[in-house]
Amino acid sequence: MAHYMIEFKYGIDNIKGLVQKPENRTTLIRQSLESFNGKLHSFFYAYGEYDGVLIAEFPDSESCTAFLLMVTSKGGVAGFKTTVLIDPEEATRSMRRAGETKTNYRPAAT
Repeated sequence: MAHYMIEFKYGIDNIKGLVQKPENRTTLIRQSLESFNGKLHSFFYAYGEYDGVLIAEFPDSESCTAFLLMVTSKGGVAGFKTTVLIDPEEATRSMRRAGETKTNYRPAAT
């Protein structure tokens, strides 16, 4: 299963709703992820460009995309940025493969 870092922004209506009726949304988010065969690892609110971040695991990118489309279609977020996370063992295998694989690739204009 692949891990994803999902940074999200709330719209003004989302912020108003949370201020008017504060709630811990962790259980709801966990259950929603599980509906798409995902697993929530971490959920945090944040200062800065994004209002919060999730670290989640999905069996494939289609499941992650479907979850994000569902949330967005219901007005749950005003925007998000998703980053695929690569564990160190997979990264090491990729580095080894990059060094061992023979190709005819060359940089442009060389």
